[in-house]
Amino acid sequence: MKKTARLYIDGFNFYYSIYNNRDLHRCLCWCDFRKLAEKHLLTDDYELDRIKYFTSLVGEHGGVIEQERQKLWLRAVKNIDGLEIIKGYYQKHGHKSRVEKQTDVNIAVEMLMDAFLHDDFDKALLLSGDLDLAPAALAIAEKLSGSRTVEVWIPPEQSYGRWEKVEKGTKVYCCNISPEMLETSRLPDDFRDKASGEVIHNIPEWRKKKID
Repeated sequence: MKKTARLYIDGFNFYYSIYNNRDLHRCLCWCDFRKLAEKHLLTDDYELDRIKYFTSLVGEHGGVIEQERQKLWLRAVKNIDGLEIIKGYYQKHGHKSRVEKQTDVNIAVEMLMDAFLHDDFDKALLLSGDLDLAPAALAIAEKLSGSRTVEVWIPPEQSYGRWEKVEKGTKVYCCNISPEMLETSRLPDDFRDKASGEVIHNIPEWRKKKID
């Protein structure tokens, strides 16, 4: 019988690790997270049950194009089997036009509640490079009963040097997601929405780069 894993995705951290890196094509943002986990993050003795994706709506804090792009992305990601979207929010803060609020807390709470209330999964996969989530990862791996492990998968081009101190001597393990993993784990650029039956077309600048 296979063991089970659960995936928690810090959407903001994942997106901006690609968006802010000029060496990475934005087609890597168009990710099928189930495919990524099953193809690259898990061994054959594990199966993935649930996926929790954490994000915040830009709303009035973003322009019309950004709002429409995010709506399209969230429609697309809802087609990934077993994926649940959990939302925080944005607010203006000082000189910054917006800052994301509650996402870190939402991830930590969901991970801890799942580990505390449910004894039906063996491994937590955390897709984030945010070290603020280390206390939750350590609590699940070290302080709660059972043999559950936590794997922290750092998005492309982010250093996990600080996470190495966390994982040393614990059941928290850190790994890097490579651009090659994302390249082979994309949603189709055009596919039919399960809810509406309409065809979802990828964002133009996120479409797979053509090879000349």
